[in-house]
Amino acid sequence: MHKKFLLISLLFLAMGGAVASISAQGEPPPSGTLLPPGPITQAQAAAIGLVGAQAWGEQSAQVTSIHKQLRSEFVSQLKAQGDEVLVAGTGDVWIVDLSGKFTPNRGPFNHTLQCDKMFVVVDADTGDVISAGCR
Repeated sequence: MHKKFLLISLLFLAMGGAVASISAQGEPPPSGTLLPPGPITQAQAAAIGLVGAQAWGEQSAQVTSIHKQLRSEFVSQLKAQGDEVLVAGTGDVWIVDLSGKFTPNRGPFNHTLQCDKMFVVVDADTGDVISAGCR
């Protein structure tokens, strides 16, 4: 049986530069622009999570919760559930939980996985997507 969580550290690559171009107002700025330096707001994290949902084939995803926590706490929670995780770095992350019909762009052993709950982990300082998975 496959693990409940499918962690994808390369989601940012699959989504291209779209994640890095979410503006402070939650609206995409002109193509090719980047986020201003500084912490990412909750609204920006939600917008980044929705871009992740679109990358997994869900155009109408709903954000069900957003919370900020230490990266180490997030990793500890996953490990407590029996999942092996590799999340580099330190500091705060935004955990964006979404609902919809998701098809991750990569599955174990080239197997297509579908799920109705997804999470996106966003670095709170940079806005980089550092992990995503099915719940």
